[in-house]
Amino acid sequence: MLQISKHLSRENARTLGFPRYFTGRPCANGHVCDRRVRDGVCVECRKNARKRERRAKAAKEGRPATSVCVVCGGRKRSQGTNFCQACFRWWRGRCVETERALRDQEKRDADLKVLARELAGTKICKRCGAEKAETDFRRHSGCHGGRLSVCRACDGGERNRKKRARHKVRLESDPEYKAAEYAKKRQRDKRRMARLKTEDPDAYRAQMRKRRGKRDPQKEAERRRRRYEANPGLKRAERKRYEAAQLRATPVWADHDKIKQIYKTASVFDYEVDHIVPLRSPIVCGLHVEHNLQLLDGRENARKGNRYWPDMP
Repeated sequence: MLQISKHLSRENARTLGFPRYFTGRPCANGHVCDRRVRDGVCVECRKNARKRERRAKAAKEGRPATSVCVVCGGRKRSQGTNFCQACFRWWRGRCVETERALRDQEKRDADLKVLARELAGTKICKRCGAEKAETDFRRHSGCHGGRLSVCRACDGGERNRKKRARHKVRLESDPEYKAAEYAKKRQRDKRRMARLKTEDPDAYRAQMRKRRGKRDPQKEAERRRRRYEANPGLKRAERKRYEAAQLRATPVWADHDKIKQIYKTASVFDYEVDHIVPLRSPIVCGLHVEHNLQLLDGRENARKGNRYWPDMP
């Protein structure tokens, strides 16, 4: 037990790294002895408090406050027996050397088990207790055998959770890091879309339609306008193709007056005329008649496209 003989204040003891200090002044109970740095409690007071705690625990469990050895009457120390440590060795017929030899043998047996697992290429996870292959443990030069004592399955969840938390905090506090991560995400997205365009064109077109639907309609209209200005023939080609589809989809019994009235109403209320069943679609083609027309907002019409109609398969 560390005993401080010279006077030493609590602050100086904490600075020097000592667990105790000595002031020479008695405590509230009159003890002139060392005190603990962490809470300033007298050592003798703490010892008496622990005795009271043991007596209270024994009274609560309904057993004597102190356990004595049945042979020598001394205080019992070995758990699960009625003997003290010396009498327990005598009762088992083992001397100190025998006990030491047995402990060494147990240690050698444990080392042999570890060696056998290393030769078999396995290791026991300290968290889940399962024996797994060494490849299931991450490499670490500071650990026994060059690998962690926790398997990848147990360590991965905690590691990923801490990594995500650090990433979130850094995104909120570091603008440069946020811009760099955004640039990396854009590059990854471009590579993925380029690969998708080559491997699966249909999925690429579906993805692009989905993205355009999420954009601002005004920005989308501005993009189309710039595209048509750069390629005048493209707009004329698309318009002629749409008009040709309307002519082919207009039956002889269509009421052209009602159709014109619907278009006039749309222009007055700033709506767009939409074909309920689209005129051009890979699955079905509707008719350009008054019963197949409806008025929609520009955003809803762009979102609908030619991918949805009532009773679609």
